[in-house]
Amino acid sequence: MRLFPPARLEYCVFIIVLWCALVTIVFILYGEDQVQSKTLQETTKCPVCFGDTSCFMLHSSNMHVVKLTGLSKVSLFNYINVKNVFYGKYKGSDIVLKKLAHDAEFRQFDQLVCNGSLRCQPRVHFYRGLLRTVFPELAADGSAALALAPDVSARFEREQLTCPSRRFLKFLYDAFSGQSELRFYHFATMLLVNAEPLMLQAFPQSHGWPFPRYLGACGRLVLEQYIGPTLARYHGASWRQRVELALQLLEIAEMLTSNDYDFNLYLTDVTAENLAVDSEGRVFIVDVEDVVVVDRQQLMRDQPPGWNRTHVAPILCADCMGYEADELCGHLVSDHNYFAMCKGLLAPDAFARGLPGGLLHSVPELVSSTHPELADWLRLCADPTATGGSRFGPAAELRHALNRALAEEGTD
Repeated sequence: MRLFPPARLEYCVFIIVLWCALVTIVFILYGEDQVQSKTLQETTKCPVCFGDTSCFMLHSSNMHVVKLTGLSKVSLFNYINVKNVFYGKYKGSDIVLKKLAHDAEFRQFDQLVCNGSLRCQPRVHFYRGLLRTVFPELAADGSAALALAPDVSARFEREQLTCPSRRFLKFLYDAFSGQSELRFYHFATMLLVNAEPLMLQAFPQSHGWPFPRYLGACGRLVLEQYIGPTLARYHGASWRQRVELALQLLEIAEMLTSNDYDFNLYLTDVTAENLAVDSEGRVFIVDVEDVVVVDRQQLMRDQPPGWNRTHVAPILCADCMGYEADELCGHLVSDHNYFAMCKGLLAPDAFARGLPGGLLHSVPELVSSTHPELADWLRLCADPTATGGSRFGPAAELRHALNRALAEEGTD
């Protein structure tokens, strides 16, 4: 058997890698943009889709058309893009295009809704029948009381359906921007596949919520504002910048837990990749799929056993984020969001990948010597078991300590 000399083998590998890189660059620069592809948009699935409010942004006849950027424009990229997230530009601004589910999840959904057919259009009657099993009180004209069937959460496994509430469903539906006669089909598809677009419209950034702006939908694509790099990119930032980000995370936890909407929004998938920072240093939650919503008004009306006792989120595993759905649904207040931020992102033993040692790692010696309480409050915010209390007190003290440390640093 003939063997290549090591030097020649390395040269061949170099040439192959270089050739692949050149081909990729040519595809990116000159390849056909797949944004107008029906395969990408899947408009043929409508009305079992997310709507058509932004299809005009994807049409070549439009003077301002969305242009995908980087690998997103190359259809071959779809084979490794398991998250189905694409990046582009519209009128000079960066945007994100999401399909909201993996291909396998869509195939499973279509098997149920479309009976495996490539087009869902002929299955409108079937879909209407399915919706009646989900919303038993759905009116014939599409106006809905939006009462969920008892087993719908288990069947579709959507966090937003974990704690059923008519008021919340109506709140989502009223905020939904679709205007066509098929509006309810689009709403229901989002709700059953991924409710992120509904959440972005019901809790809009313009009202102070830490979520991206929703730009619209076309087929099975939704368009959202691109915020910026993920929180993981700031692991090596300066101490001051990391403290400013940590304070925002604690403020987000407070807002989601206590707000004028009387809905508690509990994050159940907190990772460094699901948060992003914009050009002004503001933190946003960019993956809003996994959020358990509790209707405070309904709890106060129903008053289940122990409803008015503060729920303390337990640490169910050392390196992951577990939660007790029934406990969140059955309590007016839970410290779950502080558990998510402190134990998930800030503490030295944070379970979020991409933040080894937590976001507040490497505390400057001067800060740790003048504020030894900072480490204690961070530890108790992550795990208050030692005190037998909740995380609310430690979280408030942690914010005070971080603000004092920032103020003193500014006067040095």
